[in-house]
Amino acid sequence: MAESEITFGVEFEFLVDTDKLLSLRPEEANAAPISSMPLPSTSPRIKAIKVANIVKNRLEEAGLSPVQVTKELYVIPRDISELECTTWVVKKDITVKKSIGDIQYAGMEVTSPVLPNTSKGYEELAKAVKAIRQVETVLFNESCGLHVHVGRGDAGIELLPLQKFASLLLLGGEWILDNVHPARRRGRWPCYRNSTDSRLARLNIDLEEVEARPDEAGAPWLRACDLENPSRRIKNQVKYLWKAKSSMELGQWLKGFNMRRLAYDVRQQGAASENRRFEYKRTIEFRQADGDLSDEGFPIAWVKVATGMLAWAFNADLETFRSTIQEVTGAIDQEGQVSKLLKSIGIPEDVISTWNLTLYVYRVLYQPDFPINLGSTFGTARPRNVGFDTGTYGLPVEEYYYFYDQWPIGLAVSRAGQHVLGTRQGRPTAHQSGRISMAYAVPGGSKLVTVDLATDTVTRTYTLPLTVHYKGSYMNNLRFDLPPTPRSPGAGIACIFDSGNEARNRFIMVDLARGRAGASQISIRVRFESSRRRPAIRACHSTPAREVILCGSNMKTLIALNWTSAAG
Repeated sequence: MAESEITFGVEFEFLVDTDKLLSLRPEEANAAPISSMPLPSTSPRIKAIKVANIVKNRLEEAGLSPVQVTKELYVIPRDISELECTTWVVKKDITVKKSIGDIQYAGMEVTSPVLPNTSKGYEELAKAVKAIRQVETVLFNESCGLHVHVGRGDAGIELLPLQKFASLLLLGGEWILDNVHPARRRGRWPCYRNSTDSRLARLNIDLEEVEARPDEAGAPWLRACDLENPSRRIKNQVKYLWKAKSSMELGQWLKGFNMRRLAYDVRQQGAASENRRFEYKRTIEFRQADGDLSDEGFPIAWVKVATGMLAWAFNADLETFRSTIQEVTGAIDQEGQVSKLLKSIGIPEDVISTWNLTLYVYRVLYQPDFPINLGSTFGTARPRNVGFDTGTYGLPVEEYYYFYDQWPIGLAVSRAGQHVLGTRQGRPTAHQSGRISMAYAVPGGSKLVTVDLATDTVTRTYTLPLTVHYKGSYMNNLRFDLPPTPRSPGAGIACIFDSGNEARNRFIMVDLARGRAGASQISIRVRFESSRRRPAIRACHSTPAREVILCGSNMKTLIALNWTSAAG
């Protein structure tokens, strides 16, 4: 079967600051068709309709058509175009929340029509990603997901391809692909594992009747699954799925136990209820991807993985199936396991490269103790083997400086040795910032100072402007790279972490020779690992400390933090 016969659809989940967006776009908000709604203008439903229409406008401006706001927001049944997925739809999503009880932010969702697995389909996808990102006050958090449906239009998926797909997941594919998704979307709501939480996994089927079925039809494929090493639970699931009589029956077995939503949700019913409230697309829904759209290439790569897996399930003959299963089962716990899985099912190299970068982000950014042999950007030796963040969890990162040779260190030092210094509350000194940091900083009061330990005198002051050090910033955890470089030919670079309590955490780079400074605009914190040219990145949000550690790199000069809430 040609891959162009495969279709896909995407569900984007995101948050919008409702009041702020409506204040920024009053003309669009007032133009929303709400005259028939007998509700006050401050009603959450009215606000949601206005927000949905503003999002609709952004999608149309991006060149997408047709676009509609779901009829459900107007408390009327959805029309046939929405049920049959022939239009872009903007709707409210009650599962997407900023926090419990927070009504300032509205959880929204955009669903695509059925799109072809061609360049045209991916162009439409890219337009939608860009349009959503350009919505003022848009926000992504842990409740947001990116769901991808793959299938063959309304034709459904036959039994044999569905059996091959499920076997690939159970025999290692699901566990390997876990590595390219954040830990919060693994094995828990809303992405339970198929191998542990489906009806088949819980043996919530007519076991006696299934056991009695002959296995001639699926016997060659079952033997190709090589069930010598998998656990007994996995062996039983694979054995039973090859006895299914139809794709409809197997689809029911692969549903979540007790209504749990699985990472790979098989939908093969292909019908709607009488009131058209719950329709069943004849697809496999890939639910595990994070919803953050900061990296525009990520959604396209994820869709290509999903369509590639389904194409493999349709096209793999018995020998190809056997070979792929052997590669996947042999790749578990080995270096480069994600790449091996994707290569074995025919995923393009550019997509694999994207996933390797994504794997690096999740491994370093969120899981500092995660195994290092997973084929990330550090998994292979290259001339310029450095790590970087793809920008998936914030705005794109500007590459300002790479630490060269020796990685930076932070030491509490003096002429006599290493010390942690503190003073009594109410008596700030030149090295102390923690005591009075909660008040907003006075412009000009935030600075670095250089102290000559031989003479105990301040030799240089670096004043940080408000464009670099916000009023609510908190300078913390200073690092240095002092050898001269093309970026700083005179004295090197200082890196300061801004761990303020207003959730705008960044790091600040200061050119010590020329007195220039700049700050990142994403919520990250750098962690320096014990190898050359390898800065690692970790999520950061901390409250101000009570004391501060003086930081320096040699015994001649000391650079310390001045207090940030008083001028002078």
